[in-house]
Amino acid sequence: MDEDEDQCPVHYGVAVGIDLVVRKLAALGDDPELFARIPDPVPASGGEGRE
Repeated sequence: MDEDEDQCPVHYGVAVGIDLVVRKLAALGDDPELFARIPDPVPASGGEGRE
């Protein structure tokens, strides 16, 4: 994964987070009961008051 090493830390973190979510959703398959148990995302700390 040489491409990942060339990304800035923010873009790398976003890519890793998206990949994790995609893998979790794929693992759930077609089970709506498990899908409903996914918690709502927690907002990042320090994100309030940004412009």
